[in-house]
Amino acid sequence: MIEIRFHGRGGQGAVKSTQILAGAVIARGAYAQAFPAFGPERRGAPVMAYVRVSDRPIRNRTAICTPDIVVVLEPALIDLVPVEHGLGPGGTMVLNWHEDVAALREKRGLAGRLAVVDANAIARAEIGRVITNTVMLGALVRSTRIADPDAVIEAIREGLGRHGPPNVKAFERAFEEVRVYEAVGTGAVAASGVPRSAAGAATAGVPAAQSSRPRWSELAVACSIVVPGSARHNRTGDWRSSRPIWKHDKCAKCGLCAVSCPEGCIVGGGDGHPVVDLEYCKGCGICVHECRRGCIAISEEA
Repeated sequence: MIEIRFHGRGGQGAVKSTQILAGAVIARGAYAQAFPAFGPERRGAPVMAYVRVSDRPIRNRTAICTPDIVVVLEPALIDLVPVEHGLGPGGTMVLNWHEDVAALREKRGLAGRLAVVDANAIARAEIGRVITNTVMLGALVRSTRIADPDAVIEAIREGLGRHGPPNVKAFERAFEEVRVYEAVGTGAVAASGVPRSAAGAATAGVPAAQSSRPRWSELAVACSIVVPGSARHNRTGDWRSSRPIWKHDKCAKCGLCAVSCPEGCIVGGGDGHPVVDLEYCKGCGICVHECRRGCIAISEEA
């Protein structure tokens, strides 16, 4: 049995990608299991989803703590979540990444096999939005041979309806463009989609917070929030993949954005113009939608 853990943000389609992958495996006569692992998080919150693939019936329905493969849908999560946790020396990490791989290895202590693809660029070009789930499926299937690519394409078409064609193109581009870096010490260099089973990564901690208030990811695993209302003391802005930007020359200082903010993190500045607390803003875009003068835009995080 092969176990896969997906890391993404709410709204990026991590759960949908596990359903597509499992459906493709089952359609070819094998056994698969797909399920999410999240509670009431909002759009943009880090989430996990799991897939098990086997040639026998699967009885285990627990969370996957020691995956064979880890798939990371967003580059920012590499610094926010210990995505490599539990991935042994025989595993593969499939990562949305466009920067230097050697620097990434040194920064995060990733010594194992990496399969990387610039999923954001592919998603923008083929889908028109940075929704990377089907892109990462292409990288996953090419680098691990976990499923028949034609079966995955069929599952994408069936599962996404009218959105299927651009997502199939995104899958196919990632399938061709993924680069595989073998484990450090093997002497191997980058190669496109080597048909191997996974290979490892070392564990590493989460970076320390830059203020006295902890990030949500610095709390103990399994959650140790025992004080009522303690969420206000834990920075949650690093859920965000985009942020609101104000055009103050158009702003009427009406305060509608502050009233509509579900986090209460928009306040009036010294000159009366809205100011957002980015340590708590999730980038949900509600303020953009509610602004009657169109003076707020949403900008992707750098």
